[in-house]
Amino acid sequence: MIFPDAQRVYRTIHNQIQTLWDFNASKRQSNNLNILTGFICGIIQSKQVKLADIVGDIPTAGKEESRIMQLKRWLKNEAVNVELFYLLFIERLLYSLSKQTLVIAIGGSTVARGCISLFVSMIWTCAPFVMGDSKRKKGHFPE
Repeated sequence: MIFPDAQRVYRTIHNQIQTLWDFNASKRQSNNLNILTGFICGIIQSKQVKLADIVGDIPTAGKEESRIMQLKRWLKNEAVNVELFYLLFIERLLYSLSKQTLVIAIGGSTVARGCISLFVSMIWTCAPFVMGDSKRKKGHFPE
């Protein structure tokens, strides 16, 4: 069941993201925008980051298994690039917080099959806002 409050949150997020995109999106980009909006809405509403927990709070029709698969495909999609779907929002977030002191933490962790993940977090939220994976041996990023 779609709750009116979840739909309002979804519409607000969707409109704000469209405002940040300063161009007319193609049909495919619009579809990706809808998935991203649902993803963000699900995280906000559920206060969780696991896909199984998020999909119950995305105000769209469909089976939960189908929506989990949709999010997995979106996350793996090479056309969903960092510049268009992430960096723009990070730039705006940092700009909006620029009048206060920001404490940034950078860390890394082994994730799977010889890969490590690099993440950058703001201490006040403890939420990663940049994350990248790389197939390397455990240790420091040389870059």
